Amino acid sequence: MSLGEVANFEVSSGCSNSEYKSEMHVYLTQTSFDKCSQAEFMNPSMPSFPQIGLATVPGSGNTWTRVLLEKLTGVRTGSVFSDQEVYQKRRLTGEMENWDSRKVSFIKFHPILKKSCSDSGKCRYFSMSREFLMGNFRDISEYYEAMNSFIIVNRNLVKNTIAEFNRRKFDQVRGFQNEREFIESANTTTHSKIPDLVDLFHDQTLATLILYRSVFATGKRVLVLSHEDMTRDLLTQLLRIVHFLGRDTDPHYAERALCTFYSEDRIEKVTKRTCKMDFITAALSVLNRSQVIESIQETEKVLRQSKPSYSDVDAMIYAIKHK
Repeated sequence: MSLGEVANFEVSSGCSNSEYKSEMHVYLTQTSFDKCSQAEFMNPSMPSFPQIGLATVPGSGNTWTRVLLEKLTGVRTGSVFSDQEVYQKRRLTGEMENWDSRKVSFIKFHPILKKSCSDSGKCRYFSMSREFLMGNFRDISEYYEAMNSFIIVNRNLVKNTIAEFNRRKFDQVRGFQNEREFIESANTTTHSKIPDLVDLFHDQTLATLILYRSVFATGKRVLVLSHEDMTRDLLTQLLRIVHFLGRDTDPHYAERALCTFYSEDRIEKVTKRTCKMDFITAALSVLNRSQVIESIQETEKVLRQSKPSYSDVDAMIYAIKHK
C-alpha cells in the first residue's frame, strides 16, 4: 500500500448474532505515517489501557512485539524486568518504569526456570515462585493477578530455541556465520548460561508449557499471536490486536495499524540481508526429531484449548482483509 491510497475496512462487533457494522475509510498521507513514530507514558489516574500482560518465552519476539505495540497504540510498554540494553538500544523507555505504576501497559514477562541436579547427575526443572522483579522480590502470582488480560506470542519451538541460543552465545552482537560453527557450538556446553542446544530446547519447551498453562489458568481474556503469522501477514495481526483492545471501530487505530505496517515494511526492505542464515536443518541434526515433534504437539494441545474463543475473531479479521 502506498501514499495516497484509501484503505477500506468493514468492521463488525465480532459476535455472530450481532447486526452492528461500521465501515472506515482511511486516506494515507505522509503525515499518517508519522503518527505512529511516538509513544507516551499513560496518565496513572486516567490510563488509556488496562494492564495487559505480554507473556512469552525468550526468543519468541517479545521486544519486536513491544515496538509494534507502541507504534500501534501510542502507549509505552513495560516489563517486570529491568534490561539496560532494551532501554538504551531499543529505546523502549518503559523498560525502567515500575510495571505496576499504571504509566505503562503490555507488560513483558518471561518464565524463569531453576535447575536442580542430584549427585547422580539427574536434573529436574521447576518454575520459581518468586523472582527479582524491578528491584523487589515479588510473588509472581501478583503479576498474573494484576493483569486485566494477556497477549501471548507463540513461536516455533525450534526457532525460539535457536534465537535464544544465539542471544546467549553472542549477546546480540553478531550471529553464527555458518552451519558448521552453529553445530559445533550446539554440541558444546560452555557454562550454565549457555547450555548445549538439546538442554536449551528442553528448557524452552518446559518454560512454554508452564507459561501457557499459567496464563490460561487465570481465566482472563487471552489473545494468541503467532510470530510466524506476524512475519508473513503483519497487518492482519495488528488488526487482531486492535479488535482485542476493543478499538476496532475507531479510525484512529486503523490509521495507526496501517502506519505501523508501512513503517515495518519499509524497515524490512532497507535492512533485509541478501543471504539470511536458516539454521533449522542444522538444529534438527542435533536435536531428537521425535522429541521435537512431541514437544510441538504438546504445546499446540495447550493452545488449542483456547481456540474456540477466537473462532469468531478470526472470521471477523478475514472479513476485514478480504471483503
